[in-house]
Amino acid sequence: MVFGTIAMDLGNDKLKATAEKFGFNSKIPSPDIYISESKFPKLENYEVGNIAQSGIGQSSVVATPMQMALVAATIANNGVMMKPLIMKEILSSGGRTVKSMKPEPVQTVISKDNAAIIKDYMKSLVDDKMKRDWKKVFNGTNAAGKTGTADYKLPNGKDAEPHSWFIGFAPADNPQVAIAVIVENGGLGGVAAAQVAGKVLKTALKVK
Repeated sequence: MVFGTIAMDLGNDKLKATAEKFGFNSKIPSPDIYISESKFPKLENYEVGNIAQSGIGQSSVVATPMQMALVAATIANNGVMMKPLIMKEILSSGGRTVKSMKPEPVQTVISKDNAAIIKDYMKSLVDDKMKRDWKKVFNGTNAAGKTGTADYKLPNGKDAEPHSWFIGFAPADNPQVAIAVIVENGGLGGVAAAQVAGKVLKTALKVK
């Protein structure tokens, strides 16, 4: 697999450092919500199999939906991660704005140019899928995204039905909404999660 090979070429130190820029292995600052830490492992150089697996989000990588929504939002925001907020503003009973929560950057994670490259890849993935079986899923959203499959084992050691992931944002050329969806035991390829994501994006963007 291409990404596994790239991960082995890069090595654990670089992979872990990049993951940590996105918020893995630390508490993401937010005044409104507690976000559990996502984990990216420290691996030895000889653990090449695990390093390859970690490069595609497998091995002992653990990520929360909030973490992955922030990853998608950071790419959409030209590489700048913003502090997660639950509230945009507080209104009085009469509708007057009492307090507005100002957007606040956490840090620049990657360069604008690299974010643009990833945006293009994520847009191409959705466009390609829409040519086949996703036309109704994302039609009218101009979405960009990435599917994912999270394998895991049952307590008895047998393989479980994998979790289905989708992260993305829309519209791709002027992002307004970022999203991360996990469907537990949803199956391979992120199809189940993509179906949910499409409905949420359409609702958020008021697309019929």
